Amino acid sequence: MLRAALILAAGFVLAPLGIPSVSGIVSAQTQAPAGLPAIKHTQLMEALRLHDIIEVVAAEGIAAGPEIEEDMFPGRGGFGWKVELERIYDIPRVMGIMSDDIRANVSEADADVLISFLGSPLGKRIVEGEVAARAAMLDEDVDQAATDLAQKMRREGGRRVEQIAEFIAAYDLVTSNVVGGLNSNYAFYQGLAAGGALPDSMTEDQIVNEVWSQQDTITAETEDWLYAYLLASYAGLSDDEMQTYIAFARTDAAQAFNGVLFDSFGTVFTSISRALGRAVADRMLAQDI
Repeated sequence: MLRAALILAAGFVLAPLGIPSVSGIVSAQTQAPAGLPAIKHTQLMEALRLHDIIEVVAAEGIAAGPEIEEDMFPGRGGFGWKVELERIYDIPRVMGIMSDDIRANVSEADADVLISFLGSPLGKRIVEGEVAARAAMLDEDVDQAATDLAQKMRREGGRRVEQIAEFIAAYDLVTSNVVGGLNSNYAFYQGLAAGGALPDSMTEDQIVNEVWSQQDTITAETEDWLYAYLLASYAGLSDDEMQTYIAFARTDAAQAFNGVLFDSFGTVFTSISRALGRAVADRMLAQDI
């Protein structure tokens, strides 16, 4: 029905296409608000460059519009479909939600650790690599080249592939992103149902079963994307620098913060997927009339 949700979380800056903790077919724990001081919140947001990543993710979503149109309501999108996508992927709204979530759910002690690492020369290079790789992979040719290279490196093995596997395991990125993909696809079906685009005979259990049937495909796509993206992001790091980042990823502060990001992206992108489903339903029904 709809391609797996974008991978939205990798390390600190992406959640990517992961999204646990949302209501739906899968849920996860949430953290109690802690109230991050304004100055620490500002420093952390700047160190993360979260706005840059959200801009790229929104661009990815809008760029997928023609594919959705072709699959669901061919030739019926027009300029209005692009406008609708821009409304759904509203950057200020997403930033506002995530900014509030970070302020409420990150402790001052954890923020100090994060700001110190991400503000260091190595941390800045890591964030720059993540942002640059994500932006570059908006280009289909670049994305395919990164995927081909990652597949080749995985076949051949080697230290960097092992390190990327360690990093993925440290944050449990495959599982988290698969959960996110399933939740987002479920929300998309909810939007279709709310818009009257699903058969009246289709039950909730059937929707859930349909979404779960996509698990293997989403898992394979997630693994391919993560290796392509992460290998590209950290290509400029030495093995020792990469190992330093892996060690940091295993700290309590990093683990807690990654959970906050996954939760926040989950809230945002489940809402986006539901809105997409409703928007698609409106156009499908308009086509049928």
